[in-house]
Amino acid sequence: MEYYSVFEGFTPPLKDVNLPILEAIKKFILSNKNKLKEEIEKNLSNEAISMLHRLAIGDRRIYSALKNEQLSQTEGREVYKELFDKKLIILEESREVLPPKNPRFKQKKHLRRYQVQDKLHFSNQFHRFWFAFFSSNLDPSLAMQRVEKYLETHVSLAYEQLSLEFLALYLNEPDVALQGSYWDRKHEIDILVTLKDGRVIAGECKWKSRRVCKNILTILQNKAQYAGLKVDCFVLFSKNGFSKELLRLKSDSVWLFDISYFERFLYD
Repeated sequence: MEYYSVFEGFTPPLKDVNLPILEAIKKFILSNKNKLKEEIEKNLSNEAISMLHRLAIGDRRIYSALKNEQLSQTEGREVYKELFDKKLIILEESREVLPPKNPRFKQKKHLRRYQVQDKLHFSNQFHRFWFAFFSSNLDPSLAMQRVEKYLETHVSLAYEQLSLEFLALYLNEPDVALQGSYWDRKHEIDILVTLKDGRVIAGECKWKSRRVCKNILTILQNKAQYAGLKVDCFVLFSKNGFSKELLRLKSDSVWLFDISYFERFLYD
């Protein structure tokens, strides 16, 4: 999973590499930093490079990224167009549905200004990794310190995206009507899948060294309830397994997948 989160999209593709992930990063990326920088960034504007860094380290909401980069929506649209044209990013549309406005009641100021925001994803994991850690002119040792500190967080999003792909295959892709994540002003859910028969599946992914406990399921169920989502099945993905209490709750409406399921699914 760590290799996927760093090297998916790296050219030429790595094959049969058994180095620890940090050693692989030093060998294939850090030692070639200047060459890679020229190849990746040579046709990008400074604004595009800065935006890609922001998207790699932020929550990827389109207006939030513009605000953090101090760009107007007009300026931002030009930057985003550049990134879409170069196929560096893809759009995930929000599935948030705002409640209808009641003309009899004046909304609070912060709610009147609120906008539903789509999210942007990198087209591959390597570019996300590059712009998170190596696109700036940091001293190499400082760059590697940042990698060591934040690599687990970086891997978490890749794990979430790969879990979604795994779930679509597990469910049989033709049966899937909508797939992605869910976010609104207050809540985020890693996975939200709607099947063609109307069933809804919500999930959370945890790339942590400890086992996932029942409280994660409870939090997921509460988030779905507060977001007004009618969920038929909850699914949890864990790097390091599940507590005994959570395993006892496994059923047709609670699915649990640890990292071994990815390996089994790959080779079956």
